[in-house]
Amino acid sequence: MRDEAIVRLDGLKTLLSQSKMAFEETGRGDGSLAIEADGAEYLLELCADGELLCQFGVDLDELRGMISGGTTEDLSDDELQRSAREHLRPIVNKYRGKLTAAGFEEAIEANEEYYAITFKKTLDLARPDQGVDTRKWCAQLTQTIKP
Repeated sequence: MRDEAIVRLDGLKTLLSQSKMAFEETGRGDGSLAIEADGAEYLLELCADGELLCQFGVDLDELRGMISGGTTEDLSDDELQRSAREHLRPIVNKYRGKLTAAGFEEAIEANEEYYAITFKKTLDLARPDQGVDTRKWCAQLTQTIKP
C-alpha cells in the first residue's frame, strides 16, 4: 500500500514540476512532499496517504526565547502552548473561513518542539491534477488575503 502511494505521488511530482511549482521530500522516507507556498504564512505538506496539510505553526523554543527575553524565566508547557495559540490566532483567523469552506478540517498538533494549527484535506492521489489545482488555489488564497 505504501509503495502504491509513493507511485501516485510520482505523478503529482511530475505535474508540479511541469507547473514550475517547487517542492521537496520531507525526509521522513514515506514520499511526503513539502510544497512551496509562495511566501505564505503557512506550510503546505502532501502526505503519502493523500492528506494535504496547511500548517500554521511556531517553534516552542523560539517562542520561549521571545517571551523570556533571554532571562531564565521558566514557562510551563501549558503556558507556552497557550502563548503559541495566542500568537497564531490572528494569522489563522485570516484564513480559517476560506479553508473550511474549501473542505479543510481544523486540528491542533502539539509536542515539546512545536505547536501548530493544521487544516487537513484528503486529495485523490489517483488524480494528480487535483493536487496541482489545490496548490494553485492555496497560492490564490495567499494573494487574496495579503494586505
